[in-house]
Amino acid sequence: MIAGPVRGSSSHGVISFVCEAGRPFHPERFADFLDAFPDAVGRSKGHFWLAERDELALELNVAGQSIRIAPAGEWVAALPPEEREAQLEAYPELGNTWNDEWGDRGSQLVVIGIEMDHKRISGQLERCLLTDAEMDAKWTEFADRFPTFEEPEAIKDDTPEEHDGQAEIELAD
Repeated sequence: MIAGPVRGSSSHGVISFVCEAGRPFHPERFADFLDAFPDAVGRSKGHFWLAERDELALELNVAGQSIRIAPAGEWVAALPPEEREAQLEAYPELGNTWNDEWGDRGSQLVVIGIEMDHKRISGQLERCLLTDAEMDAKWTEFADRFPTFEEPEAIKDDTPEEHDGQAEIELAD
């Protein structure tokens, strides 16, 4: 995991940083992290890659005590070859971070808090990522308490009143 630049205001104690990762989160460890989400973090938002969820990027939206997970769209790497090539042509900047094996899959989370220990939180997030051994393991064997979502086409057909595309989560058993 690469922690982006830490930005802060010493007069108010507000600190923000970006965590980026090119490998998926282990579903159980990431769920445990969210269950014990640091109190010092008031806001977090971004997309993430969850092991065994290779088709759909997920979005994390934290505001205070509310933690919401929603589908963020399909990974470009998961699209049929013609659509993938069209996306890569339309958005050439994707090539800057494209991984030969995993394509555009990855995580980027912005974390904002007051007087938070960004190094500790970044380390906690890093420990949620799959290890080298887990990258080679069978991902379907990992416990996964995260909500499942309908295919993106089905979500588009729903009206906002019927389905907002998000799920507030309480992952604790």
